[in-house]
Amino acid sequence: MRISATGKPSPLLRQRGLTLVEVLVVVLILGLMAGVVVMTLPSEEDTARIEAFHFAGQIKVAQELAVTRGEIVGLRMEESRYSFLAYRTAGWVPLVLPGAESADRTLQTGNVLSLSLDNEPVTGTAGGARPFSLSREDESEAPPDPDLVFLPTGLTPSFTVLFTGEMGDWQVVAGDDGTVMVEGADD
Repeated sequence: MRISATGKPSPLLRQRGLTLVEVLVVVLILGLMAGVVVMTLPSEEDTARIEAFHFAGQIKVAQELAVTRGEIVGLRMEESRYSFLAYRTAGWVPLVLPGAESADRTLQTGNVLSLSLDNEPVTGTAGGARPFSLSREDESEAPPDPDLVFLPTGLTPSFTVLFTGEMGDWQVVAGDDGTVMVEGADD
């Protein structure tokens, strides 16, 4: 390389911009990365997973509500929906949790839930022997008793709720110490 008398390189030899090969290599790398990202994205939403995480969040809120308000909170479950209840002097009444739109939630189409206590299915939920429904013909009629109860002392039953969906199964596992975890059913 030639050096001028001032010690600076000649302007003719100074590189200006990128070569065509460098630009094409960058475009190729970006294209490969975009292809990998598109191929790893699921084609449909895993609604059972979404429902399981939503349910776990609501369980945590119900546990906290029972302790902070000092009241008994119940959970009533069916195959495709669940409802939170509070025990008051008049008996069990529907309870709208903070952040929820209503006291009961219907699962997205194609999802089914089932409840197990100590690894045994609970009759009355998900096709069990006890007939029940959250919809009542007479609104003055009290809702049915809950399947799970959260006490103001912080004691909670250990249970597992299995969410079965088209893309896979997810389970919400709650320990008697109040922990709530969401796992793939295959974990």
